[in-house]
Amino acid sequence: MSRNAPLKEMVLGVAFDPVKDFKSVHYGLFWNRIREKFPLCQDAPPLAPSGRDGSVSIHLTPVSLPRVWYINQAEDRLLQIQADRFLVNWRKNERSEVYVGYEACLGWFLEDWNLFQQWLVEEGLGEVKLQQLELSYINQVSREEMDREMRRLGDVFPVVRLSDWPVESALPVPENFACQFRIVAPDRSGEMLIKLATAVRHVDQMPLIQVSFHVTVPIVGTDPDLLKEQFDAAHHWINFAFKKMISDSARETIWERHS
Repeated sequence: MSRNAPLKEMVLGVAFDPVKDFKSVHYGLFWNRIREKFPLCQDAPPLAPSGRDGSVSIHLTPVSLPRVWYINQAEDRLLQIQADRFLVNWRKNERSEVYVGYEACLGWFLEDWNLFQQWLVEEGLGEVKLQQLELSYINQVSREEMDREMRRLGDVFPVVRLSDWPVESALPVPENFACQFRIVAPDRSGEMLIKLATAVRHVDQMPLIQVSFHVTVPIVGTDPDLLKEQFDAAHHWINFAFKKMISDSARETIWERHS
C-alpha cells in the first residue's frame, strides 16, 4: 500500500496464555517503565483473542482485569496490554498524516514486546506462552470519493456489485451495508477476515466506506526471528488480498499504486 493510501490504522499483536499472577497494580508498574515514550494512559474493555469462524476464545481469570492503553504524545501510537494480550497500533490523525509503513510498525512491536517480556520476568511473573499473532489493516474511504449513492461501489470493490441492485420504488439502493468474508489458508496455517461496511467519521460525521483485513496465525515458536517471519507472511497475505479485492482503477486513484 502506498504512503498516500487511506489507511486509518494498523495493528500488530499477540495473544498468549493468561499471566497467572498479573494484577491491576502491574499496569502502573509497567507504565513507569514506558511512561517517557507513552505519557498518556486510559482503560478499555478487555479483548478476547479471535477464534475460528469469527468467534472468540477467552480465558477467564479469577478477577476480570481491564485492557489498558498507553498512548504517545502525538496520539498516533498506542500500546495495549491485558493479562493475555499485547498489541501495538499505529493510527492516523491530524498530527500524523504520513503513512509510516509496515516495517516501522513491526519494528515498534518487536521492541515493545521484547521490553514487556523482560519486564514480566523481572517482576517474577514468568515467561509467556504464545498462542497466536494478529495483523490488521483498517482503511477508510470517503463515499464522496466513489459515489455517495453507492451505485458505483463495485468499481472499487468488485465483489460488491450494487450497480446490479434491482432498483424499484419499494427497493431502492441500500444506504448502508456490512459484509464479511472469512478465508482459511490452504494449509490451515491461519485465517483472514475481510470486512466491508459503511461507517461515519466521528469528528465531522463524514460518510465512509471502511475496509479492513485481519489475519490471525497460530504461533509455532517463540524465536523472535520466527515471529518476524510469521508477521511478514501475514503482511504478504494481506497485500495479496488487497490487490485482489480492490479494483485496479481504485488502487491507481484512491490508493495510488506504487510505481
